Formats: sequence, C-alpha cells, structure tokens
Amino acid sequence: MRGDRSRGARLPASHRRRVRSREPGSLAAMIRRLTLRDLDDAHGLSTAAGWNQTREDWLRILRLDPEACFGYERDGRIVSTLSALRYGRDLAWIGMVLTDPVQRGRGFARMLMEHALAWLDGLGVRRQRLDATTMGQPLYEACGFTAEYAVERWLREPREAPEAPRLPPADARVLDDAARFVLPDSESAAAGGGSYALTRPGRVARYFGPCRAASVLDARRLVAWAVSRHGGGAMYWDLAPANEQAAALAREAGFLPVRTLLRMQRGGVALAPDPCVFAFAGFEYG
Repeated sequence: MRGDRSRGARLPASHRRRVRSREPGSLAAMIRRLTLRDLDDAHGLSTAAGWNQTREDWLRILRLDPEACFGYERDGRIVSTLSALRYGRDLAWIGMVLTDPVQRGRGFARMLMEHALAWLDGLGVRRQRLDATTMGQPLYEACGFTAEYAVERWLREPREAPEAPRLPPADARVLDDAARFVLPDSESAAAGGGSYALTRPGRVARYFGPCRAASVLDARRLVAWAVSRHGGGAMYWDLAPANEQAAALAREAGFLPVRTLLRMQRGGVALAPDPCVFAFAGFEYG
C-alpha cells in the first residue's frame, strides 16, 4: 500500500561497519542490523520523538524485513535507527529515521542513510521513497531524493462517535499487499468492490489506515466504522491533501490536520497520489 499509481538471513559482515569515534572516552561505534534485542532502544527513540509507534509496531517492522532495519550503536546502545522496507525489487520505503535527541548533529542519520542506500543499490532495488520531515528534508535532498507531493497527518480528538455501520472483516484476498500491515491487534473492514480499511493501536492515538475505496460512499462507510468501532477515541489519519475527497471526508468526520510532511523519491519519476487511496499505511510504510 504505497498510495500512488506505481505499483531473513543474518546481515553479511560487509554490512556491519565499525565507525571510529572521535570523542575521548567513547567506545567503538558501529552501524549494524537491528535485532529483537534492540526493541527497547528503538522504541525509546520513537517515544522520545513523540511518535505514535508502539513496541509492537517496532516488532512488526523488524519482522517484515529483518535485513532492512539498521541502527547506529554507540557505547553499547542504539542511538539512531533507519528502516528500508522492501516491496520486491521495485521499491524500498525508508522510515523510522530517528536519533537520540542528545546525540543529534553528529551525522549518525546521514551515515545510516548512506549505508542503507548503498546496500539497496547493491541489491538492485530500483527506487526509494520516504515521507520527509522539515528537519530531515535537507539530508534526503543531499542523498538524491526529489519532491513528489505533500502528505498530512490528521487527528480526531476524543469525542462522541456516530453509530457504526455493520461491515464484515476484510479477508486476505481483498487486502492484497496491505495484508502485511495486519497485526494481531489490528482490525479490518470491507465495504465491497475491493474497498477496505484497517485500524491499529498507537502509543498516542489509534491509527486509521491503510484505506482504499472504490467510491467516496464506500470510504465514508469505512471511516464511520473506524471512528465508531473504537468509541470515538483519539485517532490519526495520514492522507494526501491533493486527494480532496479524502481531506473532505476527514474534516467531515471531525479530523483536523496537525502535521505536514513531504513525500520524496529517489531513482524514478515523481508520482501523483492515487485517488482510490483515502488513508496511507503510515509514514513508516508508505
């Protein structure tokens, strides 16, 4: 689920790189693949940044593509992270670019990005994409990424929810490649004609998405299902504001924009948002 019109084994030693520290009294630093033992460090970084990922989200990311999750280890702990989830040989999605706030400005994220891109290029993955914060955009531009379109996070504060429409769960056939985002505590609904939506828990708010719908009517039913299903609690929704129907539905359901990022790509041409994608899977997935 990438929201536009495009469609393991242990990391080899050549992809574990030791980095000489220039700071007195510091132990050796190293870029390496993340493992399950790093979950607490990784989740601590996303929590410190105020992001919505739960520990289970991190576990899912590590299991989706275990070779594609990198960390910068310094003095025995992970202080910076990056994921590069692969969608076959056509695309890798860069996400979870995080650095410990007290360690910022030392180039750790740049080293991880350069390392990951070199690894992807060596594998022949043709294209990379990501959702860039204002802080990260200069780094990504320096690495060859160019702008595609804006993406926004919308928030619905806790409030009374409408009555839920009765919708069946979406099966694997309907979900297609979005099935990879299903967690044990995710919920799904289908609205016919290949229309579906997922929700999952978040650290700050429940997450709505991905959502793909063949019509605005189907999308409206799926949004009403998601909001009412969880008692009107806080909920995030990531969308492309260029999809005016998605933005109108979000506002109609009581969501308001709270954050803007820039979708960027490297290795291909800029794409327009898919009008059938009403909600993305998340900044870490595309």
